[in-house]
Amino acid sequence: WPKAALADVGISGSLQTMSPEQARGELLDRRTDVYALGVILYEILTGERPFAWRSLADAAEPRALPTSPRACAPHRDIADEFEAICLRCLAPARDDRFSGAGAVSVAVENALTGSRRRQQAAEFAAEGAAARARMESLAKERARLEQQRAQLEESIKPWDGEAQKQ
Repeated sequence: WPKAALADVGISGSLQTMSPEQARGELLDRRTDVYALGVILYEILTGERPFAWRSLADAAEPRALPTSPRACAPHRDIADEFEAICLRCLAPARDDRFSGAGAVSVAVENALTGSRRRQQAAEFAAEGAAARARMESLAKERARLEQQRAQLEESIKPWDGEAQKQ
């Protein structure tokens, strides 16, 4: 449906980003925009549209959530938090969506903070593993050197005994 055809029936917006309540001609609120944001986020995460509406009736029908972003794009590394945010934005019932863009923003910031913390934790763990490996290497080197010293001391003992006899 081109935008002009939608306007002819008193509905404005793009069919692909239209919420179910918008397609039904109901009163709209911030959660309608959250739905459109969810469509855009889904496309960003997957490279695909969550739905392929062919008519206004398709968009107006109550429906389930789209295929999860990770299932749609398994080759992409989509964090759990971002998938959850996206799917919550796309909830068919507006009461199940975020209350507005501010709530989405907070969720995204929390997800980014969590991702940063996980990345830092992974970096610390890698540094810790490297330090542990270096310590093990140094401990082996120390043991080898102590064994070498003990062998040298053993080889010197008989000599010391003979030197005292003379």
